[in-house]
Amino acid sequence: MFDSSTSDKSLAEAMHDGSKQAFEAIYQKYHRLLYSVAFRYLSSTEDAEDATADVFVRLWEIRREVVIETSLRNFLYTMLKNYILNQIRGSKPVFLTMDGAEIYQKEDEELVEELLEKKEMRNRLYKAIHSLPEQKRKICLFKMEENLKNEEIAQRMNISLNTVKTHYLLALRMLRMVLHHWIIFIIALTQIQ
Repeated sequence: MFDSSTSDKSLAEAMHDGSKQAFEAIYQKYHRLLYSVAFRYLSSTEDAEDATADVFVRLWEIRREVVIETSLRNFLYTMLKNYILNQIRGSKPVFLTMDGAEIYQKEDEELVEELLEKKEMRNRLYKAIHSLPEQKRKICLFKMEENLKNEEIAQRMNISLNTVKTHYLLALRMLRMVLHHWIIFIIALTQIQ
């Protein structure tokens, strides 16, 4: 009767009326997406699974009170985002009040979202650094993690100061290219939604 090709509006209305088949179709349609987003921010398979499961459990629990005005995908994403924000704050999960209002302050949300974005960017940066050739990677990590100066890096690696400078400059160029493509991808992705 219902499957992932059924419109979100039809699925949401049927789920609102208690259809377990509609709920299962929603789960099949959005589980992978929500898990991927959760894993990206939580960096743990277990935490991502818990976040995704909690979102779907909560969706079923509030199915009769919630009217989904935006897309179902956006509604689920917002629920997941709220769950992650609450996890970062270390509080019990609080999603939405009965009337759909978010419980925490807007300024708090913006601060936590900024932290999530910084964490995501930092993860991307480290992933890009770890893809660099060995010497360039080591030099970048010495600068970032230990805040070493070029002279200290040269001594530790037993290479010349000019070699450190050259490798670091080339590493920055390589990182700029990799991260530039990622930023363009993210901008394009947000414009699609």
